[in-house]
Amino acid sequence: MNSISTVGKKGEIILEKKEQEKSGIYPGDKVMIISKKNEIVIKKIPTLKDLLSRKVDIPPLAPEEWEKERRQLRKKMMSD
Repeated sequence: MNSISTVGKKGEIILEKKEQEKSGIYPGDKVMIISKKNEIVIKKIPTLKDLLSRKVDIPPLAPEEWEKERRQLRKKMMSD
C-alpha cells in the first residue's frame, strides 16, 4: 500500500486509518525509525503483551547459539 502524506511543522506524519490497520500502528504506540539515504522506515515496537501472546516453538539452544541468533536478528532488523 502506498499513500502520500504531508509532514507537519513539528515533523509529525499522520497515518490514515487504513495505514494504521494494516501496520498495526496506533496513537501512543512506540515505533523504531530507521533512517536510510532519502528515506525512513517506521516499524512498530511490540509491547510485552504482544510478545507474550505469540506462540513460538523454540528449540533448545546453548547460550553461544542464542547470542549468535540475537546478533543475526539485530543485524537483519537494522538492515530492513
